[in-house]
Amino acid sequence: MRYSFADRRWGMTKTTALDQIKLLKQIYTSSTYISVANQKYIRNLMHYVNQYQRWGLPQTYRANTKLYVKDGWLTLNEGAVINSLSRVKTNKANYLLVILSHKDLSQNAGFKMLNRVGQVVYKKMNQN
Repeated sequence: MRYSFADRRWGMTKTTALDQIKLLKQIYTSSTYISVANQKYIRNLMHYVNQYQRWGLPQTYRANTKLYVKDGWLTLNEGAVINSLSRVKTNKANYLLVILSHKDLSQNAGFKMLNRVGQVVYKKMNQN
């Protein structure tokens, strides 16, 4: 992860979508950094997220869909920062998705935008 930089202040770490995809691959494929037991633990946490803290995912989906997500948000003077790291698995598709936003007009506006993106990607990935 070359382009991610930790910050001591909560929520202020800098990252890129590419680095977050690399992280998700360590969780959902064989990893030299994360043990199998810890991968299972992380996947379980990502699968059972409170419905009010799940954005960047399709809001309408088929019954066979499995959703995994880790979201983050922070409101700053210059606007909200919203991010979503997810895995979506269906009979037709199995994909990782990272959506990063900044300077959203409000937290709620950012959530809605990420949900729209998640829905569009889901629909495209699951076309007949």
